[in-house]
Amino acid sequence: MASPINSNDRSQARPSGERLPFEPRRSQKKSERASASPESAKSPQSDSAKSGSSKSDSSKRADAKAAKVQAAKEKLAKMQKRSAEPARNRQGKSGVPEVVSRRMVRRMAILSGTPMALGVAIFFVSYYIVSRDLFELPTIAVLFVSLGCFGLSVLGLTYGVLSASWEETSEPGSFLGWSEFRLNFGRARSSWQGSKSAKS
Repeated sequence: MASPINSNDRSQARPSGERLPFEPRRSQKKSERASASPESAKSPQSDSAKSGSSKSDSSKRADAKAAKVQAAKEKLAKMQKRSAEPARNRQGKSGVPEVVSRRMVRRMAILSGTPMALGVAIFFVSYYIVSRDLFELPTIAVLFVSLGCFGLSVLGLTYGVLSASWEETSEPGSFLGWSEFRLNFGRARSSWQGSKSAKS
């Protein structure tokens, strides 16, 4: 009885060109591995290039972010420095001293607020007269009187600014402020004429 032949012996006894149907193709696998080896050799370089480009992009982004943070810090420091300045320096830069601005506001409130309050009060008084039938009140008269009060209120704003004393060290001025009004109006008119001549 013949001894069974080992599989290794069969592979050695079989010619190199013949192949069993179930035997894997070793030669094709080797060729695929050989063809894939250059790509694998190239891949580290491409990965390194990609990593280098990503690093450069990330460094650019980091630099831009750092520049933005530095600009924000400088802006915050300027704002803190400006807020820490004394009030007297800020008033000198604005051009209107605090004493003069208070005078203007006070006169504007009196000369403009009083006619405005009268114009509003006329509506309520006229409504009370008409609703109680005290006497006949024409509507057009109420309208004109209230409009006149509102017009005086607008003029009071201008007169309140010009009738206040613009000198910081001088007296507040008279009650009506007519002399201050003439002086300040002359100053304003001369400045307007100077600006017109400069433009022309």
